[in-house]
Amino acid sequence: MQTHSGSSKSTAIAAIAASAIGAVAWSGHFFMLLALLALPMVFKSAKGPAQRLTVLVCYYAASIWPVMPGATQFFGDNAGLHPLSILILWLISSLVLTLPWIWLLLSPGIEAEWALPVGLCLTALLPTGVVNPITVAGVLFPGLGWAGLIATIILFGTLSRFRLYSVAITAMLSAICYVSHPGIPAVPSTWQGHDTELGGSELSKQTPMALYKAVVYVQETAFDSNAQIQVFPVRAGAKIDHVTPR
Repeated sequence: MQTHSGSSKSTAIAAIAASAIGAVAWSGHFFMLLALLALPMVFKSAKGPAQRLTVLVCYYAASIWPVMPGATQFFGDNAGLHPLSILILWLISSLVLTLPWIWLLLSPGIEAEWALPVGLCLTALLPTGVVNPITVAGVLFPGLGWAGLIATIILFGTLSRFRLYSVAITAMLSAICYVSHPGIPAVPSTWQGHDTELGGSELSKQTPMALYKAVVYVQETAFDSNAQIQVFPVRAGAKIDHVTPR
């Protein structure tokens, strides 16, 4: 009974810590992503595959909480979504993001310093690889490109055991990167992003004429641009193709 109580307490502590990491890291502030460096130690503290999955579920749930207010914004105020539906959407999204980690249950003997880097690399290749902790590579090693990404993956493995030499080397390399590439990198001149502000979705009661005018405005803006690469929000292309005549 005492062992079970201790296990439940450690699971709860790890889950709370993972939730805090996710909420802080993805709060929208660039340097807050550094909180992700604490995730390997929390992952390591989890006892067994089931607890590790719990840690990951809590991390993903806290990281994507903006899905709830975002759903109302995306579908439109007139879509009539029940608050419970939005909550279910958030919970299902958290579980879907955790699904690629099910292999942990099949490999109970794998060490944390291997399991976390392998899992992060695997999820990065999937369409569901959002809020991936290795995103912190852009904060730690600006300007290093693929080398910085590889260094971050290795770092997540060594941090599981909190090796001081890895922390020291990371701090030194990061300092060199910031001296060589000060400030946030500028957007390339050949790129341009578009804020479409189309509003709502098929579930909202948006009038066809209002949507048509918004689409025409987006098209004219894109045609007038000299940028080689133009970036649109998700689903904007589908709406433009659906509304405009062929």
